[in-house]
Amino acid sequence: MSKANDEHITYVDTYGFKIPEEESKRRLEEIHTEEHKVKIRKENERVKKWLFMLEHEQQFFHGNRKSKLKARIRKGIPNAVRGRVWKRLVGVDEAMKANPKYYHQLLEKTPGEPWKSTIDKDLDRTFPNHCLFYDVKFLGFDNFFCF
Repeated sequence: MSKANDEHITYVDTYGFKIPEEESKRRLEEIHTEEHKVKIRKENERVKKWLFMLEHEQQFFHGNRKSKLKARIRKGIPNAVRGRVWKRLVGVDEAMKANPKYYHQLLEKTPGEPWKSTIDKDLDRTFPNHCLFYDVKFLGFDNFFCF
């Protein structure tokens, strides 16, 4: 019997991980507090700063303000811009320009053994409480390797 059939999963966090009903209720109650509003304002200010750095990429990623970039990375990259920042940090755009078809070629490939079986085992061990991997028949698991 699959995990999804063993229990009724209702509550998940922002990242898709199962949380207890009590935790979900606590988080919903927290939303209306002044402390939460302050936290959201602070997060929004951090996002604005990161957007500014992305718009002025030459100064922060390549120029004389790299120390500011390092300091902000150490504080954490906000979820709202994390994907864009990491793409910039690892040079995805440059790599895609250098070899534009490579990414799509990788998407077409199916991982060979022993890699596929190792990944299948690791997903269940690493993410047992993630909504995409509750059941191997669930959409997320089947599409993990673009089958």
